[in-house]
Amino acid sequence: MKRPVLLGSSSLRGRASRGSNSKSGNCRKPLTPSRIRREVSAEKLEKQWHELLLHATIVRDPEKILWLTAELDRCNRWAEVGKHIGNF
Repeated sequence: MKRPVLLGSSSLRGRASRGSNSKSGNCRKPLTPSRIRREVSAEKLEKQWHELLLHATIVRDPEKILWLTAELDRCNRWAEVGKHIGNF
């Protein structure tokens, strides 16, 4: 006489619970604490700011700002003219 094969629910639960108990099982919960993530983000922002300061200058003179704005507009107009000439 053949015995029926019984799959106990406890064996199935055991497999499912093993994965959910691990730290990497929940993809919605970050593994790194928020304090550390904030610190890393602040350091990255600070580094970007210092790099920007190496290449940029802060102009406070209103006349120079107007002159620089006019130069930028002039360059942009020349670039637009160059695009239109190149299409012919």
